[in-house]
Amino acid sequence: MREADARLIVERNLQAVPGGWSWRSDPRLRLPSSTRLPEAAIRAILQAIEAPTLLVAAEPSPPYFPPSLRAERVACLRDASLHVLEGGHHLHMERAPEIGALLRDFLRA
Repeated sequence: MREADARLIVERNLQAVPGGWSWRSDPRLRLPSSTRLPEAAIRAILQAIEAPTLLVAAEPSPPYFPPSLRAERVACLRDASLHVLEGGHHLHMERAPEIGALLRDFLRA
């Protein structure tokens, strides 16, 4: 992670408290999701989406969302635009100008 990106996260999550600072974030982020949908349900939801859809994905893909699964899910969408950019979990921070341009162009269309 770039230092500038880490700084943004730290600044966002620090909270001044009497006597110093406290780290704040949603503790639920560290727990397993209570809502795990079966793959068939995920695909049914994707197939029901009628609006144009923009998907921006990071490469390399995380282990839980390999390119093959991504491609299968994108194929479920009626009108999808997929852009794969080199980056990681914080792709929106790492590649902000490119993500912004993709979003702007998508929303203008």
